[in-house]
Amino acid sequence: MAVPPEAATDMALGGEPVALPDLRSADVAVWRVAIDIGQDPAPALLATLTPMEEARLASFRRMADRARFAATRTALRHRLGERLGISPGAVPVALDRHGKPRLPGGELWFSVSHAGTCGFVALSSDRPVGVDVEGPAPDEPLAPLARLAFSPAELHLWSAAGPDEREALFLAIWTAKEAFLKAQGTGFLIDPRDVTVMGGEGPVASDPARTVLDPSLACIRSLPAPAGYVAALAMLAGASPPRQQDAVASGMEFSNA
Repeated sequence: MAVPPEAATDMALGGEPVALPDLRSADVAVWRVAIDIGQDPAPALLATLTPMEEARLASFRRMADRARFAATRTALRHRLGERLGISPGAVPVALDRHGKPRLPGGELWFSVSHAGTCGFVALSSDRPVGVDVEGPAPDEPLAPLARLAFSPAELHLWSAAGPDEREALFLAIWTAKEAFLKAQGTGFLIDPRDVTVMGGEGPVASDPARTVLDPSLACIRSLPAPAGYVAALAMLAGASPPRQQDAVASGMEFSNA
């Protein structure tokens, strides 16, 4: 039986699931998006964007930033549309008071992150999630950044690592912390030094009186990522490990990675 052109397009843009037996859960899923940053987004990556999203896309001065936004927002819309049973363009994605994308009514929790040529979309039907991906560590001394973002326990753990281990550990702590704060809905609006995700009982609040976090309900784990990238997923409310599914956004369409 022939597949209607519009259905075939949706399947291509949404990507095909890749089974990873060690990452399974009934209600949390993650998709990886490989992004072509060498050209402006192709028409297929723009078709489902709203006028507000198109305006945001146009505000990016760099081609790579436009490519990352279009690819991950398109992947998000296709996956949400699939869950909600509506077309990707009809998904009512809005921004909350912190600028985080959300669905009115809280039917689903989701999170998006991108860096370089890699993006991730996380989706859950019953628990807040946060995802973060980072490329190689910045070309600047890491110690000042660590002092700005790491709790005392994390800073001690990082400082005690050997020189060859520090970059990888820096990215591991950073992505875990950002994913956790995304899941909590605060992002870096709170002082990241008040939260410990590694080097303690973590994730814990170093000074609970200064935060509204309930870290005892969080599970944070790393995600498989392309060479040179580090990614993490945070799940609240006693979450179990997720299943990961891959999609590749390259020019006009997605395909299995």
